Amino acid sequence: MKSVSCLFFLVLILAIWPRRILTHGGNKNNHTDILTEACGKMPYKDLCISSIKDDDESLGSDLHNVARIAVKIVWINATEAQD
Repeated sequence: MKSVSCLFFLVLILAIWPRRILTHGGNKNNHTDILTEACGKMPYKDLCISSIKDDDESLGSDLHNVARIAVKIVWINATEAQD
């Protein structure tokens, strides 16, 4: 399962890394829209949204920061899988 999670977030990162759309002041609707856009085409959409939404830095983030958060989550999961 952890390898699926890592692969999932890697695909997410590659899908959204080139795009940088800014949100306006951390508006909750924009936050939801960005997460929906970033995770919308992922096989595990609900896992993607909940994992990124749980991170405190995600509120008010643009797609670039959402990708950075996804990298951080993958790094943590990969490190835990090695232990």
